[in-house]
Amino acid sequence: MQVLVSYDEPAATKETVGRLVGAGMNRIVLNLPRPYPRGVARWPADEIIAGRHSTDPSAARPRITA
Repeated sequence: MQVLVSYDEPAATKETVGRLVGAGMNRIVLNLPRPYPRGVARWPADEIIAGRHSTDPSAARPRITA
């Protein structure tokens, strides 16, 4: 699922990501619109993704075996 990031309203983007995670999505692409502001490579991680990681062990990714 792709989500268009709003630089002006990060709370709306964070809410959308939260709803998608709550619905069970585990692969979300944050689509950053141009022009890219300074520091944009780190900004989504700090503003949008921070705090979204689950601490529930049952939500961990399955192990890859050979």
